[in-house]
Amino acid sequence: MLRLILALCALFLLAVAPPAAAEPYPAPASLYVNDHADLLGPEAEDRVQDALRRLRGETGIEATLLTLATRSDYDYSATLERFATGLFNTWGIGDATRHDGILILVLREDREMRIELGSGYGRDFDWIAQQIIDTEFLPAFREGRHEQGIEAGTAATLARIAYPHAQALPPEAPGLSERPGELKPVLVPLVIIGAMLLLVFRRRLGDLSQGLRRCPNCGRFGLRRHSETERDAALSASGLGHRITECRYCDYRDSENFTIAPRRRNTGSGGNFGGGGSSGGGASGRW
Repeated sequence: MLRLILALCALFLLAVAPPAAAEPYPAPASLYVNDHADLLGPEAEDRVQDALRRLRGETGIEATLLTLATRSDYDYSATLERFATGLFNTWGIGDATRHDGILILVLREDREMRIELGSGYGRDFDWIAQQIIDTEFLPAFREGRHEQGIEAGTAATLARIAYPHAQALPPEAPGLSERPGELKPVLVPLVIIGAMLLLVFRRRLGDLSQGLRRCPNCGRFGLRRHSETERDAALSASGLGHRITECRYCDYRDSENFTIAPRRRNTGSGGNFGGGGSSGGGASGRW
């Protein structure tokens, strides 16, 4: 009888005990693409990952894509915006001093998404993020073309937000649309073509800007700049690189050292991200 009473008590305690709390956020397995919702095929995932890796190599900006089936597997009590901001800050996306990271979050079953921007971006970039969501991501998502929407939207995010910010260019003037987030139909193809051209020629933009400067030695236009790595970064150890400016017409050469941030061991809570933060900037969409 005593054993029966103890067994019944144990069953009662199990029945009334609160369920174990879900993890608030997933842990990053990759710096670039974490496609937990399986929205990308292998080739598309490689293309997106290559674009994000090039962005980091060329500008130092950390942008990452995360797809999930639903927020209910984690902290569903928060709004989409608070969930994205909390995840962004938990992972530490972006440089710890520039706060220039970008998170593209797509939730398949919840039918919602967000572009979360680091706190280093001005609020003028929010309406650009909204336009990208409304014109690139959502139309494809509504037709079930998640892969195409992610590729086109990611490319536009890099071309219209990440690369201009890295070059200290001002955000686009919000005069192309009657209200933020809604482009006039006739201008949509022009914006897409412009974004594609910027992606194609982004590697040449830095050299072009140097070519517009006069050489301090001979006074002619035609400087060019490139970077060389002398020592790769290691875990908890900084690397060293040189930013070299040369003249096409004389022997002028200037070398500027720069430090490569040390790689950090993947702890499951922040990966190798740089420790950046977000104050809630960006835009959201639902389909």
